[in-house]
Order: sequence, then C-alpha cells, then structure tokens
Amino acid sequence: MKIAFTINGERRTVEVQPLKRLLDVLREDLGLTGAKEGCGEGECGACAVILDGRLVDSCLLPAYRAHGRVVRTVEGLGTPERPDPVQSAFVAEGAVQCGYCIPGLVMASRALLDEEAAPSRPRIREALAGNLCRCTGYQRVVQAVETAARTPQRACGAEPPPGPWSPPTASPGDDVRVHLPATLRDACEVLARGGVTVVGGATDLGVLMHEEIVAPRAVLDLSRVAELHGVRREGGALVIGAATPYADLLRDEDVARDLPCLHAAVRTVGAPAIQSLGTLGGNLANGSPGADAVPPLLVLGARLRLASRAGVREIAADAFFTGYRATV
Repeated sequence: MKIAFTINGERRTVEVQPLKRLLDVLREDLGLTGAKEGCGEGECGACAVILDGRLVDSCLLPAYRAHGRVVRTVEGLGTPERPDPVQSAFVAEGAVQCGYCIPGLVMASRALLDEEAAPSRPRIREALAGNLCRCTGYQRVVQAVETAARTPQRACGAEPPPGPWSPPTASPGDDVRVHLPATLRDACEVLARGGVTVVGGATDLGVLMHEEIVAPRAVLDLSRVAELHGVRREGGALVIGAATPYADLLRDEDVARDLPCLHAAVRTVGAPAIQSLGTLGGNLANGSPGADAVPPLLVLGARLRLASRAGVREIAADAFFTGYRATV
C-alpha cells in the first residue's frame, strides 16, 4: 500500500504492507530510530510519537492509519544547535538517562506542553503515566517538564495534512485489504459482505497481531466515519459516537458534568497515548470482562444503537453481551 503523510514537516510517500506497525515504518523504511521497540503492547511509551497533535504509541498503529496524517518523532523536535525547550530542560535538570526511554518521555512532555502551557505537578505525572524509565529518575523528569513550561515554547506539529484526504493506494503485493469508508452506510455494506475485522482504535488488535494471535486478511476501519464521532445532545440524553476516542470524551464538558462515573472510568483506560486511539465502541464490541468503560454504562442504563445493512435497532447495554468476548 502506498501511503502519504507529513513526517517532521516533510511530506513523504512510502510503500508498505498496510498492517505493518508505524513504529517499524519509522525505523526500517525512514531511518527514524528515536522511537524504540519496548513492550510492543502500548504500555511503556518507548515508541511514542505525536500524531495530528496527540501522543500515540506507534507500536500499536497500523501503517495505513498514518495516511494523510501529520506525524512528529523525536528527531523532528530540534537539532543539536537548536534543541526543543523540552530537550534543553531534560539536559539541564539531569533527566537524561539512557537513550532508550528518554525519547518517549520527551515526546509525552512535548505533547503535554503543546496542549497545556502551565500544567500542575499532578497533571505532569498523569501525562507521563504511560512512559517507563528503566533507569529510574522520574523526579528529575517531572522537574524537567516544569522547567520547560517556564521557557518560551516553539510550535510543534502545526503543519497541515498533505492536501485533501483521499484513500491510500492499494498495491498488488498487499497482504491485507483495507476498507476505509467515509459513511456509516458504506461501512455497513462492507460489513455485510463478511470476512473483515472491524477496527476502532486498534489498541487491542495491535497487541493481538504483535503476539501473532490474529492475522486479519481484511480490515474495516471506522476511524473516518464522521457519523461515529463526537458527542451530541438528543432529547435528555447524550449520544456518543462509537469511534470517538477516549481523549475526546475526557475533554468533553457534557460528559464530565452529566456522566461523571463514565468520565472517571475513561480516565483509567490506559495512559494518554492509549486514550488518543482507543474508542468507547471498541471497548464494548471487544466483549472483554476487563473493559473499563462498560460498568458505568450498565449503571447509567445506557442504550446501544446497532447498525447494519438491514437497518438500526436499539437495545439496553446489559442485553448486549452473551458471554466471554461474545455479543449479540
């Protein structure tokens, strides 16, 4: 598959297998080795990059998801002659240990300061929660972020996407077929034909593929279906799109005010890099008994709208599950 995206301010086009991890594309195809292979499960942050202004774990992101996006890696933050304020602060505070985990910690810090100019110490710790430092030294890392916050910042990740979005170009040698519908109707048509793995945020699928538990031959990606994104009021209820990332729910004032138990549960789903990708619909459809967002939905008496080519039906959330990872 031929994908085009902006990487560190430069538009690049590469031909890769669609489900190849973005981490491997960066390291093997583009020679950007700042992002590291750590846990391979989105738990350590060594592979963290900024995608469209948000921190993500590149070890979980299929390559096709980067098409039309803006990606920034640690190589794009600064130069030895003109380092990013975060990099300078890490050096000044003695927060630099080995080169394995520090790039991810720098990217998490940069993403935080791009969003919040003067974060509190608890907020800094929360933003860094998804990043391990195998040499320890977390206190100095926190101090470095505080120091960077007091320094005039440079804009990061502000480049526009590379032109109007169009689907990536399939190649004869692709090992998997990718469907990227723009409408719910188109998504239902693909689903009706069968044989596809439905992808929300890919945070769970990425782990299963990495551990060679699953090997999809075709995927139906919902990330660009506008009808499945956002939070809106409908009568006395809040309607949440199934493909809405957790990060958007955490930023939504209506969810925080009207559904505090759901807001609190969403905050426990991974760390910021996971929350940028994972979706509420995925948490439900996965059918795992460990799904963090499901208990509050049950307590709140949530109702689920299920769509297919046959139409739309609505059921109570507690009628959705039929067993372990099994749903209606």
